[in-house]
Order: sequence, then structure tokens, then C-alpha cells
Amino acid sequence: MKKIIILLLILPLFTNAQRGQGSYGDYSGFKKKKNSSYFRGNISGKIIDQNSKEGLEYANISLTNSKWNKVIEGTISGKNGKFSISDILIGEYILTVNYLGYKKKEIPFKLTKKNPDINLKEINLEINSEELTEITIEESKPVFESKLDKIIYNVENDNNGSSEDATDVLRKAPLLSVDFDGNVELRGSKQIKFLLNGKASSFLSGDLSSALQMIPADEIKSVEIITSPGAKYDGEGEAGIVNIITQKKIIDGYKASLDGSFGTRNNKNGFNLTLGKGRFSMSARGNAWYSWPREGTTTYLRQDWNESGDTNTLTNNGISNSQWIGYGGGINMYYDINAYNSISSDINIRGRNTPSDNSTILDYSSIDTMYSYNSSLISTNNTTNISWNTDYTKTFEDNEEKELSFAYQFGNRIKNSISDISEMDNLINLKNINNESNINHTFQIDFIQPINNHLIEIGGKIIYRNQNMDYETKSENSSFIFENEIFKYTQLVNATYVSSNLNFDNDYSLKMGTRYELTKIKGNWQNNSQLPFSNDYYNILPNATLSKKLGAGKSLKLSVNSRISRPSSSYINTNTNISDNKNITIGNPDLTPSTTNQIEIGYNSFGRKYQGSYYLYMKRSENLIESF
Repeated sequence: MKKIIILLLILPLFTNAQRGQGSYGDYSGFKKKKNSSYFRGNISGKIIDQNSKEGLEYANISLTNSKWNKVIEGTISGKNGKFSISDILIGEYILTVNYLGYKKKEIPFKLTKKNPDINLKEINLEINSEELTEITIEESKPVFESKLDKIIYNVENDNNGSSEDATDVLRKAPLLSVDFDGNVELRGSKQIKFLLNGKASSFLSGDLSSALQMIPADEIKSVEIITSPGAKYDGEGEAGIVNIITQKKIIDGYKASLDGSFGTRNNKNGFNLTLGKGRFSMSARGNAWYSWPREGTTTYLRQDWNESGDTNTLTNNGISNSQWIGYGGGINMYYDINAYNSISSDINIRGRNTPSDNSTILDYSSIDTMYSYNSSLISTNNTTNISWNTDYTKTFEDNEEKELSFAYQFGNRIKNSISDISEMDNLINLKNINNESNINHTFQIDFIQPINNHLIEIGGKIIYRNQNMDYETKSENSSFIFENEIFKYTQLVNATYVSSNLNFDNDYSLKMGTRYELTKIKGNWQNNSQLPFSNDYYNILPNATLSKKLGAGKSLKLSVNSRISRPSSSYINTNTNISDNKNITIGNPDLTPSTTNQIEIGYNSFGRKYQGSYYLYMKRSENLIESF
């Protein structure tokens, strides 16, 4: 066991520490459920015929909580009659075994922190000569749930249709839309903050569509859609937050799978391997995917006016041919040290190569000029993402809803791109070479203190981003002269928050809090082609959500919140980026984040026959970042 602990501390391997727990359709505001905070156990055994001693496959097995007298879990026996149920809260239960033609058998047992794992070994079933007269159907778990500040899509409870990866899962989630290329929108906006098990992850930054394809659908427990995020979450993400909760079940043994899919758009092959023993589990996965060559068309119209009111019109009509090849892999580990301490770690890597060939016809007209010409852009982009995450979570014996957690994340995104730009009349002949490296370090601490029926949450976070951009532009036309340069950019974000989750009589719940974020940025050019700069700013982001339960699966809420959108380094870097002589981009180091204040009224209904969400919201945004 000591060797396992040392391995976890040395290897940069992390799985998910936070869980999403359904509530069988019950709505309870923001009172914290007793899920990952409680120690869990496992039960296993083998169902056999009492006379022949042969294993009985497909026996129905259900687990009933003795205190609540409610079935909380179920499974069927596998080959040779073996079964196992994991991730069970400590407590007293009754295991019920039913098999057609045999008498029902009930076995009471108790899981304790000292003895959390029970092996019932062989369970003998006696043949029943009486004819089956009654079938009892247990209530199914809900697919969709409405919570105070979010909608939960319980993927593991959805038996309709099949999904290959996270992209397919998100297509079924409420309020989300996903196009053919894997781009995700929340209520029509792409300004979404993606989380993995409640925490920001470098794994989901950059090329999001590739990252989503790396997460198998059967590893996703639930998806949370948060349109009015609380103070605990980062202030970025104007549209809201999508939190992907993955499975964290420890198996005793191993499980391996190979998968592949082929289609007219994408092709994918991959493998998954899971190993488990006692309170330790490890999984590994790998994927490779590629697309067929694709042709697309674009049309772009831009009009601007000078001080005299004269109109300048630019029209682009283009044809593009593109293709991409991607790969990825990851290793995850999880270990329960004891009933109150757990540690998890994971490391992931993914890459993508995207060649493209674009040809465009540009038409430009002004008061005194009119011309048309062809433009060609041939580019190749290679991107590699590496991420490492480690979590430590501690609960307390006096109150296991009290929780202290620490997290560290490391990410490195490497991007190399080459583009050749040429125009038929030689107005521009350029070659752009860009090599980027973006390193992120994140430190986070969170503490939850229950007080009666309420929760108080406080925490802090430090994010340090260090980005180097080595760019070079070569021109065959003497009218364009560029210097090779290396742009160095750093961003430091210090954040603190306090939040309260309050539950009142008559099914009212209130969540309110405030988040403070201080941002410091610096930039300089290695060859001193421009003067260095620095900029400091802070944001105070309050939020409040009031909710009322109207009935089973129905709720009404009112919320107000503030969000920000920081300018990326590409908007700040003053390097000249030219795609044609009428599309020239230059960054602005004096940019500050845009802010969005939102008020929202929402109604959710997730019943047996009808399911729907209705929202009416108003946003006011300031300091928007736009080109001109």
C-alpha cells in the first residue's frame, strides 16, 4: 500500500475528484447532497443454483437502503453468475436477488468505515415451482434535473440512443447546440467556460472539439449547464458554464475495450483500459481520428464610411479545402487513503494537424477606387496540448459535509503554423511563420462549512499564464518590411470568493455571493522592436439566485450575475497579421476585459411526459472588443 501512495505522489496523474449526484427527481435547492463527501464501499458475490451449483447469468439484483426502505441501486449478474456493486455509501442495506423460476432471496448487510467492502461469495437460489404472478417495476431515475442554479443532464440514466463521445452527449443536453465541426453554443453564444468535474482544465482549452472527442460517452456521469454561475466559478464565460462530470467507480479487476467508427465526415479509433484493486484505480485511453478532405464556401461583406459619408465596400467570396488528423491519450489514477482523505491525478496529451488551402475573390470599391483580384492562402497548423492535474480532498469526522480541497493544474499548449499568402497581381506575397508556447499554472483551495441547513463556501485561486510567440514574416514585395520578433506575455490572476447556499421553508432556496479577481499583465518584445507594457485591473462580480419549487420536477428562478471576458494575447500582441491587403489585424495592449451584467427568469419542467426549459433574460455588455 505504501508503494501505491508513493506512486500517486510522484506521478503526475489525476482523475476526477468531484462528482455529480442525481437526486431521483427531487429538487432541494443548494443543500449539498451526501455524495463524494462520504466514504463509499463495494459489495460483490456470485449467484448460483442451489442444486447444480452452476452460476446463474442475468439474475436481477437490487440494493435497498434499510433506513429509507428505498431501492438505490441495481445490476444483473454476469458470466458465471458474478456481480459487483460499487460506490455505495456507508450504512445498512438489503440485497435482493430475483431470477425467473427461483425463489427471491434477501440478504441484509452493513457497510462500515472499518469494513467497507463485503464479498458475499456464493448466493444459493432455490427453484420455485410456483408460477410468476406479479412483476414490480421500480421508478426510473430522472434523465434531467433542475437545481437552483443549473440544469443537470444525467447521461448514465439516458437509455435512448447511443453516444460515442462527449460531443454526442452535449448534443442531447438542454440549452446547448453542437454543429458538425464540434463547436458548442449555449443559447446561441460560444462564450462558454468549460469545466471538468467542477474545475477548469487545460485539457479543455484551445481545440475544444478535439478534447471532447477524447472523452468516451460511457465515462460521463452527467453534464451541468449553468447559465447563472455562482461566486465559486471563474468570472470568464459570458454565456455561462458547462461542467462535465465523469464516472469515478472503482472496479475490482480490469476492463478493456476497443472501438472504431467510420463515416462520411470523421473516422475514429481508440482503446480504453481500466484497472482496479481495493481503493485504488487506474485507467488509460488513447484515440486517433481524422477527417476526409472537405470543401467549403464563405461569403463576407464589410462596409465602412469615412468622415464625408463616402462608402467603402469589401466583398470576399472564397472556396476552402481542409482536412485534419488528431491523436490523444491519457492516464488517470485515484486512491482513497482512508475514509476522510483521497488523492487523484491525471495526465493527458493530444495533438492535431490541420492543413488547408483557401482561394478567395476580393472585390473592393470606394469613391475613387475599384478593383478585383484573386487571393490564395495555404496554411498548416500543428497543435499539441499537455495537461496535468492533481487533487487532494479532505472531509471531517464531526461533519462529513465539511470539506477542504486543494488542486494544482499544469498545462502547456504548443502551436506551430505556416501560411503562404499570394495574390495574382502581386500586391502581396507573404510567408508567415508562428511558433507559440502557452504555459499555465493554477493553484486552488476551497472550503465548505455546513451550518444547520445551509452552506458557506470560501476559497481562493491563482492562475499564472506565460506565453511566448515567435513570429516571422517574409515578403517578396519590398513595399512590405517586417522584423522577426519574439513576443513574451504573462498574465497573473488572483481570485477570492465567498458564497452562501440558504434553504428556507415552502421550498424556497437562495444562493448569493461575491467574487473578486485581480489581473496583472505584462508584455515585452525580445528584440525591443516596441516598448514593453503592463496593465493591472480588478473586477468585483456579485451574483444571486432565488428559486421556488413548484412541484415534482418543476421550478421557477430569478437570478442576477456579472461575468467578464478577458482579451486573449492575440488581441493584445501588436504584431501585424495580414491575410490580404484589406484584412490586417494589429493588437492593442491597452485592452481591458468586457463585462456583462445579466438578469434572468427561468422556468424548468422535467416530468414524465413533458420536459422543457424556458428562459427570459437581458444582458448589458460594456467594453466590447471589436475590430474596426
